[in-house]
Amino acid sequence: MSKTAIYCNDRANEKYSTTEDFFCAPYQRVVSALPSYKCGNDRYGNLYTGENGANGADKFTGSTSTGNGKLKDAPVALMTADELIFAGAEHNAITSPGGYYAFNAKGTNVTKDTVWWTMSPYGFYDANSSYGMYTGMFLSGRNASIQYVVVSAENAVRPVLSLKSCVKWKSGNGTSDNPYTVDTLDSTCTSAEN
Repeated sequence: MSKTAIYCNDRANEKYSTTEDFFCAPYQRVVSALPSYKCGNDRYGNLYTGENGANGADKFTGSTSTGNGKLKDAPVALMTADELIFAGAEHNAITSPGGYYAFNAKGTNVTKDTVWWTMSPYGFYDANSSYGMYTGMFLSGRNASIQYVVVSAENAVRPVLSLKSCVKWKSGNGTSDNPYTVDTLDSTCTSAEN
């Protein structure tokens, strides 16, 4: 597995209106359908510069060379809301056929009605808001659409990992009957962080 791959838990935020509510950067990008792979990127393509913005605090990695290094023992995370948009999901879609990530090699929707968490925060509402005090996260909802829900809800998780660039395909076609297998080729690849 790659140690330098960045998994972005993007908490960059901006205050909403005159209340104490905050919407996180992923919310800005999801509702405007302008996803980004830049961790800490706002809906205009600019990087936030605050505590959790462009400085790497939210860039979870297995190595400190590209991020915070907090995943050194297990560089595994969840998909982001931005990645779901890139993969064809739509925000709050009721009849969406689902993003590409929801289908296996046979064209079968593997997520069906399973709802699962992303690692992208939606926002924070204060106690005086019309919703009451809560923190929301994005999830992949039914029909593989992007929705948000309060964090106390119980939903599934689908872990993701990134392979090193030197890893090569060995066999398999990606189906449950014949999953992909990979080969690290040599000790140089095994010890590389990429």
